[in-house]
Amino acid sequence: MDLMTFISWGAVTTNLFLYAAGIPECMQFYQDKSTGVTSAFPFIAMLASSSFWLVYGVLLNNALIWQLNVIGSVMQLVYLLFFVYYAKTRRVIIRQLQLLALFGTATLVGIVYASFSYKDEAIAVLGILSNVLTIITCGAPLSTVSQVFEMKNTSTMSPTICFACFLSSVVWLVYGFLLDDVFLQVPNGLGTILGLFQLALFVAYPRKRSPK
Repeated sequence: MDLMTFISWGAVTTNLFLYAAGIPECMQFYQDKSTGVTSAFPFIAMLASSSFWLVYGVLLNNALIWQLNVIGSVMQLVYLLFFVYYAKTRRVIIRQLQLLALFGTATLVGIVYASFSYKDEAIAVLGILSNVLTIITCGAPLSTVSQVFEMKNTSTMSPTICFACFLSSVVWLVYGFLLDDVFLQVPNGLGTILGLFQLALFVAYPRKRSPK
């Protein structure tokens, strides 16, 4: 097995682990009948990121990228539906999701339409947008960092998602260097740094039981 094949399988494994990271959170929502202080932002960011990378993989004709992100998009959508069902601010979240879905769909449709005449340019634009969304996804758990410092515990952050994001970023960074693809190198390099910072927070401020 050559290095590229090994890293490709590593990318598949870590991505599946990342996509499955929401399962423990959803199980906790079910047990508590509430989302507690957990933020919906990581799930929203991962859904947006997976959707854009799916289209990027299709335009680039890279089966590994688009097939993985089909799975990711479906799983993140299921997690979000689970979150909305148990959220106290259900109407607000639904309204936000509707606006984001409208904007995201319009953007992707526009890029795909443009790709028929300007494929290279469309791929470049989509790559940049996917980069931005990946960086946002990796930093999404930090959306509650002010609460972490205030309460001196990481109950608002998911350790499974944070670790999965870090591990996925490391493997995809290596894969990006092997492909010499800057659109994979930049976001995953930053994702690795953000992941290390998040894991450090769990060491500095151990997680405590969050209120329902």
